[in-house]
Amino acid sequence: MIKQNKENNKGFSLIELIVVMAIMVVLIGVLSSAVLGYVNKAKTAKDIQAADELGRAVRRCLLYSNAITLDNKYMTGVGWNSANPSASGDDGSLLDIVCEEMGGTLPLSSLDEDYLWILQVYYSDSIENEENLVVNIYLGPSNNPNKMMKGAKIDSQYMLYPEVGSYWK
Repeated sequence: MIKQNKENNKGFSLIELIVVMAIMVVLIGVLSSAVLGYVNKAKTAKDIQAADELGRAVRRCLLYSNAITLDNKYMTGVGWNSANPSASGDDGSLLDIVCEEMGGTLPLSSLDEDYLWILQVYYSDSIENEENLVVNIYLGPSNNPNKMMKGAKIDSQYMLYPEVGSYWK
């Protein structure tokens, strides 16, 4: 009788297989959401780093190059994304030199290439020196700059340089 019991027990029952598969599905669901969170954090960190490099390149170009100046001490509204990678604004020569400084391309968002980068540059005083140079870089989840506005100004939550706004934290 013992031999007969061993012959009938050749594998797992259907219930056991279903339980194991259910446990695996739950584990995969939990782990995949955690992994996606880490991937998005890494992409955000890459965008913050790109904004920092861009900000430093703009400062270098304005402070150490005699080839460019800001007309009326102010430039804003320069935006680009994958749909408009050439970036047009009030002072294209600044972007051309900055683009060259950064290896020939302006950054695109790692999270979504359609996110809009906005560069804002001005001198806070009539004296053009390093202390008065203001460089702000924004990145927003829209290809429409009006959606990033808060009144007449760009919403600071989308700022990536020199400080990181609340949207990106």
